[in-house]
Amino acid sequence: MIKKLEYKQNNILNNKLNLLRDKIDILDTKLLSILSKRYNLVKKIGKIKQQHGLPVYILEREKYVINLRKKEAKNIGLSANFIEKILNNIMYESYIYENMEGFKKLNINLKKILIIGKIYNTGYIFKKLLTLSNYDVSMINHDFWLIKNFHSYFIDVEMIILNISITSLNDVLKYLPKLSNNCILVDITPIKYISINKILDQYSGPVLYIYPILPSNNISILTKQKIIYSHGRLSNMYNWFLKQIKLWGAELVHIKDHKNYQYISIIQALQYFNMLTMNAFLLKEKYQKKIFKKLIPLFNDLEYKYYKNFFTTDIVLYQQILISVQKKFNLYEQYINHLNNILFLIKNKNINDINNINHRIKEFYNINDHQN
Repeated sequence: MIKKLEYKQNNILNNKLNLLRDKIDILDTKLLSILSKRYNLVKKIGKIKQQHGLPVYILEREKYVINLRKKEAKNIGLSANFIEKILNNIMYESYIYENMEGFKKLNINLKKILIIGKIYNTGYIFKKLLTLSNYDVSMINHDFWLIKNFHSYFIDVEMIILNISITSLNDVLKYLPKLSNNCILVDITPIKYISINKILDQYSGPVLYIYPILPSNNISILTKQKIIYSHGRLSNMYNWFLKQIKLWGAELVHIKDHKNYQYISIIQALQYFNMLTMNAFLLKEKYQKKIFKKLIPLFNDLEYKYYKNFFTTDIVLYQQILISVQKKFNLYEQYINHLNNILFLIKNKNINDINNINHRIKEFYNINDHQN
């Protein structure tokens, strides 16, 4: 009798839940329909932007929309942070749709663009976006001089993008055929403090240095990505290209002093050094490998994805930065000595000194103690 009663109660409960779930399913379907309609409008906007040469991403417009929707969310009892996350995802997907519509070609007289090197993902992104902007773009290996009749690749080329490792730079510059004085050389090699002087010494035409800061190799567009750039020579001949990059939705950051590139490399080298040594330490013993593989994702999913990305994307780039920075600055010995100093404080329980370090770090990042 009791079992029959429990069964009946469970049925009633399940029926109530199923009724509510059915309503949620209907709303979810409506959400998908609304998103589909939204993306159709986005495509139309993309076409208008393409025709009139407008940038895909406008920071002020995005901020305005997100802040407005956050206020509206609060008024109806929804979490503002939750709505912001949803809108960020929806808007980024919208930018991908807009990218697919293509871009206005700003330099209609440019004949051909040649990308030398296939080693980094950045080169493929530039090839895709330049093609979407209706430029004639081709790509060859960094050791192009081994190709029979390689000179034919350079006919009518008016822009060359170097997407090569720093170890290939000398040979690439050596075997470059005679170029037009107006041919633009765009350097996207990662270790700028080495490449800058070499290129300026060996090439007399216009030179532009670009350093994209991309979070991972999964990036396929430059919208909302930071692109560091600096002028090498004859900037008036390639200013159109910087404007073209803005149309793609990238945020351009100008560096006047070329020496700043070495500090960028130092920061990246320390990041990679920490990543490499920490993971190597965690995997030192076999039993630890199994434990940490289960535990690491629990702490921070974003960090875990970053760890995975590090060892699956541009590993050659990381190795070159690690080695080149050590060779020039003797960085890691200094860093390890500093770690030993901190270890000494921890062993001796010098809490005041540790707190002072934490305080200085907070000041550096402008972190308020009352900040959430």
